Amino acid sequence: MNWKKKKKLTSLEIFENLIQIINSKKKTLDGEILYFIENSLKNNLEIDTKLVLKICNQKSLKYILWRYPIAHSFNKNLIVNNSLNKKRIIGFQHGAHYLTKRSDFHFEQDFNNCNYWISYNSSEEDYTKIYAKRKKKCKIVKQKFIPKKIINKVYKNEILYPLRQLYNFYTGTIEDKLVIINQLEILKYLESLKRQYTIKTVFPLNRENCAFIDTFKKLKYAKIISSISLQHYLNKNEFKLIILDNYDTTLYDSIQFSNNSKILMLDNKNEFGKTLQKNFKSKIPERVAIFNELNLFKKSIKKNFYSNYRIFKSDIKKKNNFAFTSYNILNKIIK
Repeated sequence: MNWKKKKKLTSLEIFENLIQIINSKKKTLDGEILYFIENSLKNNLEIDTKLVLKICNQKSLKYILWRYPIAHSFNKNLIVNNSLNKKRIIGFQHGAHYLTKRSDFHFEQDFNNCNYWISYNSSEEDYTKIYAKRKKKCKIVKQKFIPKKIINKVYKNEILYPLRQLYNFYTGTIEDKLVIINQLEILKYLESLKRQYTIKTVFPLNRENCAFIDTFKKLKYAKIISSISLQHYLNKNEFKLIILDNYDTTLYDSIQFSNNSKILMLDNKNEFGKTLQKNFKSKIPERVAIFNELNLFKKSIKKNFYSNYRIFKSDIKKKNNFAFTSYNILNKIIK
């Protein structure tokens, strides 16, 4: 069918065409049809009852996968919660702070929205240590770290600072306020080096989602990047040094999507360094260094930035570079 020549289709019409392709046992689905389905579910802010029921009751669809949380989408949420007992629903870990400390939010967003939850490197045993016998709807599936491919990129002899997102200076936890103090100190120190550096912020960059909007205007040597995700930015650019102001998803992204940048992470009081899984700590690349004191962190920035450190593709060992998301694990669930 020529989708471009046809007038705007309803979500239900698109879905019915998708089912026809599945039932015809076609090996690959039409990418354009999948795009329309995804767009319909993502952009339709109203509940589409007919589409939701059609998907939930369609026997040809045996599996539902979500890569990022569906809690904020009416239609996706209804589809998942009405299919938990009918289909295999597979979710993926998508952030750093899972199974490091207790969080009720993780149940609402992840653990109770799938039958299988694929973690970076955590197991059912790790869950039990934190939540004891608390019930959840999913089984935690631990995946293995896999060697990642080294890709050609633009090399920048600079510092990349993926700033943690903080909304404002007045609200937040004690931990948030500690991060803000550290961020101000780090920015002040980077400016004192009088060398160009790059700050990666959230998108869109505005007063509602960034506490430092006015601070950025006063920086002389910073280049602000906000219109691209950290993953995609690191897929195109290789930095000499990446600095992180706390334990966050940026650590995983920096390891996975940089070839061999030196990575420095500040972890005050070693709060998360202690709770990282032993297996992860044994596999963490040598190019990653964790500091629990701000002064030591700043000294290391200067030391590493002015060093002759630069490892080329031929020198990189696979054991020092790995990815956290391996879709091969799906073969054990989808049968």
